[in-house]
Amino acid sequence: MRFFVLWLVLFIPRTGQTFEKHLFDSDSPFLNQKDNFAAVHFDFLGVTTIETADRVSLFVDIFASAGEHLILDQYSRRIHVLSSSGPAYSIPISAPGTLRSLFQDAHRNIFVISGDSIIQIDRFGNLHSMIGKGRGRDPEFFFEPSFLFIDSDGYIYVSDTGNERVQIFNPKRELVYILDKGAAGFTSPAGIGVTGAGEILVSDIFEDRVLLFDENARFKRNFGTSGTAPGYFHYPEKILMDPLGQIYVLDRFNNRVQKFDRSGRLITVIIPGPGTMKSLRSFAVDSAGEIWFIDGRTPWIRRFGTDYFRRGRACFAAGDLNPAARLFDLALELKPENQYAAYYLAYCHFADKDYSGAYRMLKRSRDINPGTTCGMFAAQQMMELEKWYRVKALD
Repeated sequence: MRFFVLWLVLFIPRTGQTFEKHLFDSDSPFLNQKDNFAAVHFDFLGVTTIETADRVSLFVDIFASAGEHLILDQYSRRIHVLSSSGPAYSIPISAPGTLRSLFQDAHRNIFVISGDSIIQIDRFGNLHSMIGKGRGRDPEFFFEPSFLFIDSDGYIYVSDTGNERVQIFNPKRELVYILDKGAAGFTSPAGIGVTGAGEILVSDIFEDRVLLFDENARFKRNFGTSGTAPGYFHYPEKILMDPLGQIYVLDRFNNRVQKFDRSGRLITVIIPGPGTMKSLRSFAVDSAGEIWFIDGRTPWIRRFGTDYFRRGRACFAAGDLNPAARLFDLALELKPENQYAAYYLAYCHFADKDYSGAYRMLKRSRDINPGTTCGMFAAQQMMELEKWYRVKALD
């Protein structure tokens, strides 16, 4: 009983907390559909389910920009646009070829890899320009290109994966450089990105590593090798960078995203919820630092947000402990050192009479930083559990 009262004293709910139910501002559980949409559903954990009118979808890429998210649907041959300022809509793609990737430049021009070409379309699906002369081995030809990137100066970088090279085009769509296998040392380039300093990052899917080149396309270093441990890769694909210069890599066959600093040192491993996303296909990082995942087997888009802890506290304050526990769990996935998330989660386990689970979370909270108030409370309550509930101490 002392254990329970002590917890209540520590967690007096603050006023003014609200529970965010939907991902986008809307008065409805789903946004109004236009064109090929049947419905767009949201849930409190940040899972968005898109239902198309023909019920046939295969999401292969996602791009996040200010206020909206573009999802490339290979089967329905459309780009689904989810916007926080208006209803969702779709952009049809009439160009032939398999849709693989998309990118939006600083001027909101949309570029899509379609077959062995890169097309530029407007918001109505009208074709504006095309890069590539078709399938082939010569310069300006492509063989199964996989990803593209457009820098702030309008230069277009294309991973010409089947030809084992990267082709670079200027804003006038003229070829200016080829980073080929011999000079670069990669075997199968896929994900590509460019830092603010002009350095080029390329993932090598068969060598399980990421290569870094300077602004003159000279090799500098690489990081990663084959494996499943943190910092290792199994088929690394898409590469993104946030405004701080941190590097995100889709570690596809390990079903996760890994974040590195500019030197290639691992910062954290992000797994979008056990059992939720079974086959990661792509991801995006928006301006708020939130990560959006798409699944290759379901019509799901999941927001791995930075606010799971805050939303968990809101549920906790409202007495909704089951959703609170799930949100605290996600907060710990996003930030394993979140001491208070572990502490709150311990209470959720305790309320559910899972005393071993509560003890385990208390130990985690204590071990993160034993010297804080939270760490000291956690240590004290571990002793209470051992004494009153006969929970055995963990090694």
